[in-house]
Amino acid sequence: MNQSLLVHLQNGYIGKGLEQFCSHLHHYNTYVDNIYNANKVLGIQLKKNKAFRRFKKLQEARPQFHNQKLEDLLQLPVQRINQYKYFLQDLAANTSPDNPEFEQFSNGLFSFL
Repeated sequence: MNQSLLVHLQNGYIGKGLEQFCSHLHHYNTYVDNIYNANKVLGIQLKKNKAFRRFKKLQEARPQFHNQKLEDLLQLPVQRINQYKYFLQDLAANTSPDNPEFEQFSNGLFSFL
């Protein structure tokens, strides 16, 4: 989803990219709605499952984790929602009325956040 948005932004198709991106934001809503349960299940597994603790520790040692814990990474999508909101507000505020995509921005196409 993010990669697709990036390609559109790099090619100058901001409105089209955001429109397609926005159609997938319900996944973020589902994720946020379930983050409490995800953290709860993670806590239970860490207490009760030695193999899972070992697996988690091995995974967190991988360079892709950048010295972060799984608990921290689970929060990233929640934080990203606010970043998207401010990005879209800035984009709308800085789009010229002469821009062909101005209508999309000014009509609140992205007001879902």
